[in-house]
Amino acid sequence: MAHRLRYGYPLYFHQDSHVSPLFFIRIDVQKSKHAYSWVLHPILKSLGVNRLLLKRTGLSFGEIDMLKRAVQLTGTHCDLS
Repeated sequence: MAHRLRYGYPLYFHQDSHVSPLFFIRIDVQKSKHAYSWVLHPILKSLGVNRLLLKRTGLSFGEIDMLKRAVQLTGTHCDLS
């Protein structure tokens, strides 16, 4: 049985105590044949970038869209949420 989780890194700690990841990805987790280990399978097409966090750094939404297109040109899907 597989489980799915979301992983985000690096983390940005806001002054109001909440945390936001810059990048995030979905990962399928499956128990391996060995009793005490798990296998992680990143879903590369789910790679995302925190658009609002980039906006807070001073980038315009146009610049963020250009960044998304540049990442997609490398063959990697990038969801700028």
